Amino acid sequence: MKISYEENYRLLEQVADLVAGTMTIVKKEFEQDDEIFKKEVSEYIDRLGEVAAVFENEPANSNILRARFPGAASFFVETQHRPGAPRLAPGIIRIQDFRKKGGDRKPGRNRP
Repeated sequence: MKISYEENYRLLEQVADLVAGTMTIVKKEFEQDDEIFKKEVSEYIDRLGEVAAVFENEPANSNILRARFPGAASFFVETQHRPGAPRLAPGIIRIQDFRKKGGDRKPGRNRP
């Protein structure tokens, strides 16, 4: 069962509150073009230091962030996205949402 964008965002905010040095960056205006925003914000993020992971629900944006931060873990969140989106670049990990699955998962492990 997939959960909504809003629920995923709420869960991501909880993670950001638990992990020191983590930030969630979103557009200030909904109408702003996503791909332009991602390209612009990735330049800002690049100046902050090492990027450990990126999360995205749009395939095109996921590809942009993967290319910009090749050393970071790149996650594609399988929620809603534009129809006709491009294929994901190699190395991007698909996840359904930010909920922890089972009680034995350890951070940093990618188990189905």
